[in-house]
Amino acid sequence: MRLRKSSTKQYQLKLSISMSHSNLQPRLDGNSSALLLLLALLLLLQVPDAGAGLTAASTPVPSSSASTTITEALQGQREAQITATRAASFAACLRSIKGFPEVRLPGTPNYRDYANGLRIIRWHLPAAVVYPKSVPQVQAAVLCAVKFKVQPIPRGGANSFESLSSGDGALVVDLSEMGAVMVDVKAMTATVQFGARMGNVYSAIYKAGVSAGKNLTCLGGVWPQVGIGGLTAAGGYGSLSRKYGVLADHILSARVVDAKARVLLTNEQSNPDLFFAIRGGGGGTYGIVVEATVKLVEVPVVTVAHIGYRGLDHAVDLMERFQRWAPSSPSELTFTYNLVRAGSDIKLYYLGREAELRQLIHQRSGLLAYPGAVFRAVECDVLGSRGWLAGSGWAPLSCKSDNVEVPQRVKPGGLLMKDREASKYRSAIFTKPVPREGLQEIVALLRSPEKIWKLFQWKAYGGAFDSIPASFNAFPHRKGVIMHSEFGTSFGYQRSAAELAASRARVVWDYFARAAAVMDKYATDARYNGYVCLCDDVAQYFGANYARLKAAKKKFDPGNVFRNALSVPPTGGDTSLE
Repeated sequence: MRLRKSSTKQYQLKLSISMSHSNLQPRLDGNSSALLLLLALLLLLQVPDAGAGLTAASTPVPSSSASTTITEALQGQREAQITATRAASFAACLRSIKGFPEVRLPGTPNYRDYANGLRIIRWHLPAAVVYPKSVPQVQAAVLCAVKFKVQPIPRGGANSFESLSSGDGALVVDLSEMGAVMVDVKAMTATVQFGARMGNVYSAIYKAGVSAGKNLTCLGGVWPQVGIGGLTAAGGYGSLSRKYGVLADHILSARVVDAKARVLLTNEQSNPDLFFAIRGGGGGTYGIVVEATVKLVEVPVVTVAHIGYRGLDHAVDLMERFQRWAPSSPSELTFTYNLVRAGSDIKLYYLGREAELRQLIHQRSGLLAYPGAVFRAVECDVLGSRGWLAGSGWAPLSCKSDNVEVPQRVKPGGLLMKDREASKYRSAIFTKPVPREGLQEIVALLRSPEKIWKLFQWKAYGGAFDSIPASFNAFPHRKGVIMHSEFGTSFGYQRSAAELAASRARVVWDYFARAAAVMDKYATDARYNGYVCLCDDVAQYFGANYARLKAAKKKFDPGNVFRNALSVPPTGGDTSLE
């Protein structure tokens, strides 16, 4: 800090400042108190010249408002010093964790890339990011966060559409260094650390099964880069779901680090309320799930298939047929119906032979009844089928296992970075078909002139969903639901929504609002927690299970240490982060 003479010959104080997120904060040295007092006096006294002396007779008496200004300035300086000291102590706490996990702090190279995940509708500036490699290191990180009153946020796959796997001023506990998968073929289980990405889980299980002469897998989603933690927290609809349910239905036990840094075993007998909550009850809410044991299934053969229609001329008829037949089709068949501006793309995943599927589709589905239909099918082993599902439906149909394994870490310049996107999606749950006029409205949205990405996706229910009770775990969407939808748009890659030109961003927001209004007319009030949106109410994700989840939250995290904008609050609490 130094004094310089202004053009009006009055002295001004020039402070070195630093930008922290959106606030300007002064950097003050050890003489800050005296300098701030001098600053206040100089501004009050309006010194006319650097050489002018001050006498008792000529010195104005500071007014009460001037005294208040001085007091506030000194108080602000003291608070800044306390904040800086606290931040340094917090960083020292993290760096002193036994085994020295990697710690990233603001101001270090590429910090924004480490601080944020793969979905970047908004950027966050957390207080630190820590990469524990063991459960004791997770416990120690939680203790540091609680001691310094910093919000801990667990991060697994970092795929939250609302960027909830990071937060301003928070401690991001990134579990990507904890991705071990231990398979017990005899017991038909896998014990998985909850930093693992699903592609790596599938691959490890498959390799262990092949060595024992079995074709094994677990329940999961479609995209290999999705983390097992976030998928389990949402429920986990995937390519085997109409036969076996969701991933959360196959979790046998788990270990959770709670707000007191204890490791709690959860299963049907031990901490059953917590076990209920972590299976489909939302992510980052009840503690940090560090490991779970998952039940495996044997899948001897899979037929993957694709039905494609270019253009939207038959989209209404095709979707009308799909939503009336798919939920009642054999449970061995799971669908993903994508409707985009280019046309209809239906992916099919069948637990059986190609000839059986061809007969089913040609004779019973009615999905090939319209001109221009393209139907392709091929048999795969279970790992090869996972790889094809992750690709484009219009790509050459083949069994692909070389794109299933993915990097664990999101690193600057890394492979996962190419998928970093500011996307805006929402879910809808349907208990009856969308009427024809509703389908026409959806097609009209796709045909509207905005040159932006638009997607409406449907996944059929029925099958196992009709036989598993809604109270089995926190995932409530069971009997009576015929399909759920994911719909939305994108602001583009490698930038947040706020970084898009305002006029362009307005087009995206306006389209999303219109799409949501159309879907709301025909869907129920329920939502799927896998596609979170800040426009939702938390209770919509959990239906009749919401009260039990709030009670579990109050029991295991009454201080709401683990929280985000869409987490379940304790009974009697709310979702405020203040």
